Formats: sequence, C-alpha cells, structure tokens
Amino acid sequence: MSTDKITFLLNWHATPYHLPIFLAQAKGYYAAEGIKVALLEPNDPSDVTEIIGSGKVDMGCKAMIHTIAGKARGFPIKSIGTLLDEPFTGVIYLEGSGVTEDFTSLRGKRIGYVGEFGKIQIDELTTLGMLDYGLTPNDYTAVRCGMNIARAIKEGTIDAGIGLENVQMCELEEWCKTQGRPTSDVKMLRIDELAELGCCCFCSILYIGEVVWHVLRRALASLLGRGGALGGLRLRPLELDHVHTCERSVLSRAMRAEIWLTFSRSDGTGNEDFLNTHKSEAAAFMRAVKRATDEMFADPKAAWDAFCEFKPIMNTPLNEKIYERSVPFLQSKSRSGLIDRNVRSFTYMSRDAANVVRDWTKSTQVTNYSKRLGIVSDDFNPNMTNEFLSWPLLDEVADPIENQKRIARRQMQIAMNGGVLAGRH
Repeated sequence: MSTDKITFLLNWHATPYHLPIFLAQAKGYYAAEGIKVALLEPNDPSDVTEIIGSGKVDMGCKAMIHTIAGKARGFPIKSIGTLLDEPFTGVIYLEGSGVTEDFTSLRGKRIGYVGEFGKIQIDELTTLGMLDYGLTPNDYTAVRCGMNIARAIKEGTIDAGIGLENVQMCELEEWCKTQGRPTSDVKMLRIDELAELGCCCFCSILYIGEVVWHVLRRALASLLGRGGALGGLRLRPLELDHVHTCERSVLSRAMRAEIWLTFSRSDGTGNEDFLNTHKSEAAAFMRAVKRATDEMFADPKAAWDAFCEFKPIMNTPLNEKIYERSVPFLQSKSRSGLIDRNVRSFTYMSRDAANVVRDWTKSTQVTNYSKRLGIVSDDFNPNMTNEFLSWPLLDEVADPIENQKRIARRQMQIAMNGGVLAGRH
C-alpha cells in the first residue's frame, strides 16, 4: 500500500519559526503546487536524523550538524534552502546560578543538552577553553534534557543548557516574569563567540534534501575495495542500513545547530536519487514555503493569526514572544533608516530561503569548521544547492560580524519593548 503524500517530519515540536511550513498548508499553497504534504512532529528530537536518513519519511527538518554527520555516516542528504538564518545559540543560564560571563564558571556545573551532538558541542567548547582556561570535558557534568532545557533550568536540575536566543531564552524570560524576577536575569554565553566562529551561521535552520545512492555506493566501494565488500557484506541497495550502523563510528567531533529539510527514499529500491526522480515535487515544496514566507514578511501579524487559527496550540503569550524574536521588526528604524529589503534581513527568518554560499565555503564557516573538528574529511564538498529556488536571490551581508552586532541590539530592543505583535492584548 502506498500514498502520494509527502511526509514531513519536523526537528522539534511545532514552534513559531516553523510558520512558513504550516502556513503553506493552511493557505493551500502545497495543493496549489500539486503536492500533498503530511506534517509530523517528533517526541524525541534525537530520533529525527535516523528516521529521515533511513527513508521512513520523505522530508523533514534537522540541524545542520546532524546533516553533515549524517552524510559522513552514509545518509546522502543535501541542503536545498534556509528557513531560519543565524539564530544566536549558546549556553543559557540564570543570574545567581553560579554561571557567569567567565567561561571558567562552567567548571563543576551541570550543563544540559538536547541530544547526541549537544554533548559534543559542550565538549568542544571546553576543549577550546582548555587552551585559555585550563578546562577539559571532565570539568562539567553533561545532562541530556531533550526538548526540556528551559524546564530543567527552572527546576534546578541543571545549572545551564544549550539553547536558542529566540526560543529557550524566551521561555525563561516569561518564567522570570511569573517569579517576580527581571527578564535580564536570563543570560547566554554565545557559542559563536566562545568558538571564535565570527557569526552564528552554524545555527541556521535549513531546508535539506537528496538521496544519492549511487554516489554513496561508489564512495563506500572506493573506501572498502572494489565491489564494496565489508567483511563479506556486499553494498547492495537494500543492505545500506547495515552500512549506516557501521558508519556511526566515523563521527568523533561535531558542532552546529542549523535546522534543515531532508529528503530520503522511502520505497527501499535504492540506487536512485530522490531529487533526480522528484525534482518537480522538491521545487514545488520550496515554491509553496517561499510563498508563505513572502506572506509572513508582508504582514507578520496576519500570518501569525492564520498560523494560530490552523494550529491553535500556538496561540499563547510565550509563542508570541518567540515569534517576535524570530521575525523582522519592520516598524522600527535605525539611524540608517528602514531595513534594506534588497539584502538578507538581519533578523532570523530567511527572506529568500536560500543557502548562504559564504557560510558553506569561507574558511571560518561551517564546512571548514567541521573539517577542523574531524566531522568530515578534507575532501568533503558542501552538501548544498540552490537549484530548486526559482526566484532571484538576495545579496549576502557584506559584514557578517557587524550584522551580528545589529542583531544583538535589535533583539535586546524587542525583548524590552516587544516586536511585531506588541499591543495586541
């Protein structure tokens, strides 16, 4: 029994930054493009990579580090666009927890993380810190929290945890209000600053896709000898799951928190490229979410109302705050005037849904950073494309570091004064 519906698995429970994906469903944009999409949410975000990579769903969202690691492990996936662009990610903590702006304050603390790669993230930070501060991965206690980082901080089961400025920080700020505490008690040690990355492109939320079985088979055959034998195991298409298991030992270091959209085969026939055989569906999906994105930028309030009507559970004060911290605050002016709409917005939601080439190729950015961490080999080529985007792409930001400073100022302003939904209640 089969279905012509495209199954789409989110990286997380439904969150305000998923708005374009849901709005395209609510407004019938997928149907207008001739495709049917079933939207799914996970209970455990750590399940998502394996479910998508094994072909049990057609598409989904996942962090960039998982996509890079997945490719290294034998899951052939490729980024085909961006949803959320460079959201600040870091070690979040409360004033008085014992964690401070001094990196050495992490010594002896309980640090929460979401899944497998969160632990590797923290290990990498402490390894980097060892050079300057004498820290090692043994100097903290890692606590796996899944989707409950903010709750664990509130309950005191961890001292700090890895999270996003526009999600977990918002959760804690709203909680502080109920406790009579100032929202300024919520702090973050940003990973891009600690790891000296220059910008937060490692956290960008991307749309990914591609299954290239024949390329995977050739690569593994090259590594394992002609014919692709591994201890008597032939690399036949239906046996690639065994190779996936073997490849899990390849990844030793990882760091990145971008969310991507992933395509993979679900029919088990193997040796055929999903995107090569489903190009029209992939392009149709991107056109639909781009149409929803355009609608969100044109009228953020109306887009939010439509999202909440379609998904009533989103209609909470907390989700409104998360949305405000994720979308552009176009009413505000800086000394230079309104935001230049001809370049990428310096807020988080991507305006053109494109992969930012600089983030993949510049020596300080994610691909080369992944090589530095040993996630991929030196001959690894960025697994991304913009070929499914049929609209003009915006110019890249000329000065990413200055852009990050502008983001920080704007997010602080929104945290204090509200954003696009201010004054609704």
